[in-house]
Amino acid sequence: MVHFTMQFSTGSVMNAITSRAKAAAQAMRQAVLDSSTPYVPYRTGALAASGSITEEGVAWTADHAQKCYYAKRPFSREKHPLAQAGWFEAAKAVDLELWRQTAAKALTGKEF
Repeated sequence: MVHFTMQFSTGSVMNAITSRAKAAAQAMRQAVLDSSTPYVPYRTGALAASGSITEEGVAWTADHAQKCYYAKRPFSREKHPLAQAGWFEAAKAVDLELWRQTAAKALTGKEF
């Protein structure tokens, strides 16, 4: 019979898990921002430039962001050919699986 005794610090394991989870969330937020940008209406660039990563997710903070996001009108597509209201949902419809894979890779270090 062979016995093994293992001792490890649960704190170090939890720190590693937490660190990976934070990296995965950050990678996914960046992927969401990158995927959404081509769909953001663009006239002066202020709205697109206001996109940023926050602790909770991704936000567009220009004064007119909410009005544009829920607008019921078409936008000029001269500078952003995919520009439309609801740009996050438009990007999600196309890139959700990419976002998942990005987070999974950051979490595990493996391609899926």
